Amino acid sequence: MSLKNIISTIEDQTKAEIREIKQTAEKQAQEILTQARVRSSQVKSRALENFKLEKIREAKNAIIEKKNENYRAILEKKKEILDSIFDQALEKLQKSDTKKLIARLKKDLPKNGKIIKAKAGGFKFVSETLEIDNSFPALIQEARNKLETKVANLLF
Repeated sequence: MSLKNIISTIEDQTKAEIREIKQTAEKQAQEILTQARVRSSQVKSRALENFKLEKIREAKNAIIEKKNENYRAILEKKKEILDSIFDQALEKLQKSDTKKLIARLKKDLPKNGKIIKAKAGGFKFVSETLEIDNSFPALIQEARNKLETKVANLLF
């Protein structure tokens, strides 16, 4: 075999190997690109899903917060109504003839104390060992403590 033929054969083999290496490299590059696209799509899908979930959580939290605000507003209105009812009861008590009520309250008191008339109506009983507030605001507050839940249940 001549030198030219040998060189030509080597060149042909080298070119064939280069083509083969190039084809293999192109195949690998295609596989890497395909895998990258798949991975990118998966990452994008996960990111989108996470974004959607976060927005859903935010919307739920906003709804819960709004419901809580509404609930607080309703409770505040109910409290205002109850305050108004017991304020009206105090006003009616202060405007009404209370001689019988005061006489009945005084009847049950011990004899060894002093009765002081209250400015808002009613009286306070004071002795060395005992103090009883029978002022009208105190009597209404005591009634409120006992009756507020029942009144609220009747109204609401």
